[in-house]
Amino acid sequence: MLYTLKNCIFVSQDFTEMMRALGYPRLISMENFRTPNFMLVSEILIWLVKRLPPNHHNNL
Repeated sequence: MLYTLKNCIFVSQDFTEMMRALGYPRLISMENFRTPNFMLVSEILIWLVKRLPPNHHNNL
């Protein structure tokens, strides 16, 4: 699927709303994604992994 600027804006809005619903402790705005923000992405990934139960097995 090709993403246009309009689609990317909706994806960003959906992502920020989903993170808010999941209880991410930091406010994420669309402005954070205007340029690559690798530190924020790494913080989000670490936070998401820590939410997994300790006995979770990932079968990739």
